[in-house]
Amino acid sequence: MEINTLGMKPRESCCPHAIIQNFINFDFTVSNLEAAKKMFLPAPLEPRMDEDGDVILTCGFVDSAFPPMREVDGEIPDPNATEFSECALGMSCTVNGKPSIMNTWILLDHYAGALRRGFNRSVIDSFARTRNHPMLEGEEHIGIGSRMFATCTNDGALYARGSLQVKEVHDPSWLDEHFFDWGQLRYLPDMAHGDDVRPLIHQASLYHFPSKFEVSKVYSGDGKLAFGDTMYGLFQDLGEIRVKRAFFVTFAYTYGSEEFLCDAK
Repeated sequence: MEINTLGMKPRESCCPHAIIQNFINFDFTVSNLEAAKKMFLPAPLEPRMDEDGDVILTCGFVDSAFPPMREVDGEIPDPNATEFSECALGMSCTVNGKPSIMNTWILLDHYAGALRRGFNRSVIDSFARTRNHPMLEGEEHIGIGSRMFATCTNDGALYARGSLQVKEVHDPSWLDEHFFDWGQLRYLPDMAHGDDVRPLIHQASLYHFPSKFEVSKVYSGDGKLAFGDTMYGLFQDLGEIRVKRAFFVTFAYTYGSEEFLCDAK
């Protein structure tokens, strides 16, 4: 007998896409902008200001499901078998004349780290997020007043934690036009100094997701974000953090569309 231990009745139909990602996003500013530039933007990239003159950094807590890999047809994916988690930290910039987010720090769990080579793969050994899966369980489980939490740690030390209390529900058009344009830096180890130092940038992956993919409603509200003392307090060098916008969204897509690579130059 199969038992659904997650407490939600799963959807009968399966999402047609290969991957579904749940995303709690925090747009924030920092008091130490120079430290942020050094940490997130390699030359010649420069920060991009928003309409208020603020340079926006982003922190996204992401967990990913693979509907076609379900052990039982129609069942919610087993988090220990068919999902991976990550915490993406980036900074707004301009790439090839277009707004973008450069996700310089991709903090992955062990499962994802084994699949995706070349990233700055600071390993997350514990990732927790409030359980809600709009595309698999239905959007009726999230609404005004809902609270969501996310935390990731390594060896007991906190990377980051965030919380969101939903105040508004929006259609996908509420997202910025360039929300789905972002980059990821790939690295090579600096073998002359060992693997424990910051690696050399080797390649930048620029992503633009196609319009055919599915997006849930967007749940925005009051957000809180804090970084811990992992990596000898590296992220605490950012100084005072002010969350400017926080929201939760789910999107589904299939890899291989509108993706291209360019070298770091």
